[in-house]
Amino acid sequence: MEENEKMKDWLTELMSCTACHLRDEGNRGPTRYSGDCASPLMFVGEGPGGVEDEYGVPLVGPSGQLLDKALWSVGLTRDHVYVTNIVKCRPKNNRTPTLEEGRHCADIHLVKEIELVQPKVIVCLGKVAFQYFYGRAASIMRNRGKWFTWRGYDIMPTYHPAFLLRQTGHELVESKWQVYYDFKAAVEKAKAAKVPRRHQRLHTAGRRAQNVDLIGAVRKQRALPRLIPPLPGREAPGQQTENRVKVLRAHTLDGHHSASSFASSAISPRSR
Repeated sequence: MEENEKMKDWLTELMSCTACHLRDEGNRGPTRYSGDCASPLMFVGEGPGGVEDEYGVPLVGPSGQLLDKALWSVGLTRDHVYVTNIVKCRPKNNRTPTLEEGRHCADIHLVKEIELVQPKVIVCLGKVAFQYFYGRAASIMRNRGKWFTWRGYDIMPTYHPAFLLRQTGHELVESKWQVYYDFKAAVEKAKAAKVPRRHQRLHTAGRRAQNVDLIGAVRKQRALPRLIPPLPGREAPGQQTENRVKVLRAHTLDGHHSASSFASSAISPRSR
């Protein structure tokens, strides 16, 4: 079955969802996923911000730019991972969704997504995603980087990129190194699983980023609008991702973007 076909029924259900009050908080409706729905590596964020609400896909705003750089530091690009959110609709005023909102939405949609994608590893970005899988209130700062299982899936919690964007100085550099090592551990665990040939890039993650085929990544992303058609009034995500890769290429000085450059780069505090 085609990848887009296996997601088709769920996407139809998602886009017509009115199961909670978030749908009525002035947003443009549910956001979908981005990336490869056959990837062994899934990233789960908290909820869409303003840019995500505009484009209809998760983590394409300032937080998404930092996620791109973090993935690049471990040798990956966005077309080789699956990215989604706990909460599908943007909360009013860009606030962080509550744990109850996260639980309600995830029980309806995220659980179905996971069943369809069948990832080998799930990385939780931020407290809301972490506590949903963990099953109770707990500190993300005390638990980031520590593996646990949820319904047979290996789960790794780490900081949400929005948390990094609010930090400065030494704290920022330290937190970014922690995220780098968390991502590296997630890639290694995905590598240890039985991975289809099409995802052999995970087996070369950790090499210098200049070995990643940027042109190939851009070309593959051009298929994304067909996989995830945009809502009326929303830009298709493929062009957004293609532009992101071009910007990243310029940022990384001839294609090289190391772990140290990711961790030490200066970033001004910005909202999600």
